[in-house]
Amino acid sequence: MSGTIVFAQADTPTAPSAGQTALSFPATSLNQLKFVDGDGATNIIEFPTAGGTLTIPTGGGTIVTLTGTQTLTNKTLTSPTLTTPTLGVATATTINKVILTQPATGSTLTIADGKTLTASNSLTLAGTDGKSLTLTGSLTVPADGTAALLETENVFEANQQLNSGSRLQMYTSGELYQSSGVLYLEGISNVAFSCDSDNIGSANYFRWMTDGAGGSGTELARLKDNGHFLIGTTTDSGQLTVNQSSSTAAQPVLHLTQADLSEGFVDYVGTSAASSTGPISTWTTGNTVQGHFAVEINGTRRWVRYYDNPTS
Repeated sequence: MSGTIVFAQADTPTAPSAGQTALSFPATSLNQLKFVDGDGATNIIEFPTAGGTLTIPTGGGTIVTLTGTQTLTNKTLTSPTLTTPTLGVATATTINKVILTQPATGSTLTIADGKTLTASNSLTLAGTDGKSLTLTGSLTVPADGTAALLETENVFEANQQLNSGSRLQMYTSGELYQSSGVLYLEGISNVAFSCDSDNIGSANYFRWMTDGAGGSGTELARLKDNGHFLIGTTTDSGQLTVNQSSSTAAQPVLHLTQADLSEGFVDYVGTSAASSTGPISTWTTGNTVQGHFAVEINGTRRWVRYYDNPTS
């Protein structure tokens, strides 16, 4: 192989001095220096017209060309512009101070065209294949806690609030919602409340309250786990206990309205016997009148006598 060093002007290069390894050319010749192929026309190395410096390190090496496919080893690129590069097996662990943790086999991070991924705080996403997180609006994650999933059973440990107009859908049908201060449960054929956790005793109850929150309101009524219903009292005195504690209520304790002319107001069902020990006695002879108790007939007060034990 042969070549020619061509000088456009009659400048002569200066041979290297003792201890030097470079061939020096006058400044007027620097931008005129060319290394051409044997045909005298194909440029191998040509300095730009504005001048420049080509430094070949001691020990030699391979010059990187513009169009060649070559491998760079231990090179630092300052503000490079990469056009559709193929990085191959990258081993870098940081990009602009962002630490990359190399996966065991491989991973893919995909950001759709025109989208931006911004993390203002620490964010950890973990899961298994087949799981996805899809956001159609804003999602606010609290400082600490666990997100509830729709398809799994969840335990809520703090106060949860449904915004106005929101409805809690039941599993198959029905919904629970609040409107104008009223709680509605609709679309359900039957509703069951369980207030007994151990099936022992009668200490558990389901109660209704007014005013106050967190159990600090005034109790109106309670249904105990033994089936007794208490109104206006917490003292269990029977299957149904009603207490009219107000001395100025101006209303009866029990008000019965009967529109069926063929039926009475109350039907007493029990064992009838010729004695004074059962709930219903067939004896017709009574002892002395013991007193009277008040009732109202169509809003007018009337008095009913009561006797001591009947006799045969």
